[in-house]
Amino acid sequence: MVEKSAEDAIQAAAADLLRHYTLGSEFETYLAHLKGNDLVLGVALIENHEQAALETAKQISDLFRQPFLTASGSLGANLAIGVAVADPSDWNPELILENAELAVEDACEKELRQISLFVPSMRAKYEHRERIRSSLTAAFENDEFVPHFQPQFNLKTGKIIGIEALARWKHSRFGWISPAEFISAAESTGDINRLGRSILEKSCMQLRRLPDEMTLSVNLTLSQILDESLPEMLLECLTDTGIKGYRLKIEISETQLSKNLDKIWRVLSEIQECGIAVSLDDFGTKFAALRHLTEFDWDEIKIDGSFVDRAFNNEKHAEMLLATLNLIANMGISTVIEGVETVEQRDALVELGCGLGQGYLFSGPLDFDDLMTLFFSRPQLEELVSV
Repeated sequence: MVEKSAEDAIQAAAADLLRHYTLGSEFETYLAHLKGNDLVLGVALIENHEQAALETAKQISDLFRQPFLTASGSLGANLAIGVAVADPSDWNPELILENAELAVEDACEKELRQISLFVPSMRAKYEHRERIRSSLTAAFENDEFVPHFQPQFNLKTGKIIGIEALARWKHSRFGWISPAEFISAAESTGDINRLGRSILEKSCMQLRRLPDEMTLSVNLTLSQILDESLPEMLLECLTDTGIKGYRLKIEISETQLSKNLDKIWRVLSEIQECGIAVSLDDFGTKFAALRHLTEFDWDEIKIDGSFVDRAFNNEKHAEMLLATLNLIANMGISTVIEGVETVEQRDALVELGCGLGQGYLFSGPLDFDDLMTLFFSRPQLEELVSV
């Protein structure tokens, strides 16, 4: 996130550039604003010519390839462009702007900021997202959010050693909703902390039914981590459910470690002071940063399955994986391998010295009753129920 003064400088420079470009233009509307350090631009045309619209967008994109020269220095912005077209006989300024903004959202979702042309499916996607958002209140009232659990195993012995809680929602009308959809919706409505606490409390209550040596891992979003009241909430949950802190692990994805690092480290340190372990999740998903391993005293590193897949198909990646595993081991940090799907993978990982893992070779996420049935014998179940 760029500083406010830099945002203002980019905004002003972008406005001047657009103003110069649009002098004498036949195009109806240009809409621009900043999202962090991303310049978001909508172009609306009064002629129903998609090719002309895309050519215009390309010309504007070319204008912004060079850094802006501002009073604050040379500044750059990632440009996302959304394009909407309409027939002059059916011109609706409000609708065309909405369509352009939906196209902008689509452009922003792409890894590289690109030009997106509005298509009706974008509005269908938007309306579906709004239905999900509007259903959240009733979902909380009806207690529809539940945890499912993916087991974690000792790769050598095959013994279950822990579980990872994953939020699930079965909508009364739409059925199972993708976690990516409802977690994003909860973030946008400010309900993410409520959702997180609900899943954590339910998961801890289920953990009470498992042997004391088994642990519970819970993923948190960046907004949850940045909430300074998080350590207090975790302690309250442990107290209310009677779970000891050493049985809980809080996971944060490496992909979330791009900004606000000082605050993230501070909150994570406070969590550790509560006796709760902290795990770096999804390590190696894209561009694994070794500095993330050294800037914080992690209790656990979870290596993403894609990192492992690349290692099995490329000698250099295999060397990199081995070096990473050795580095983590030398730092005294526990390692969990994600995405273990075949016996061959498991055997190779054991040879590399990997002790713990999870993946579909063992099980996908399950509701708690299925977990108990699959991984505990009847005598064990009777013993655990009696505890």
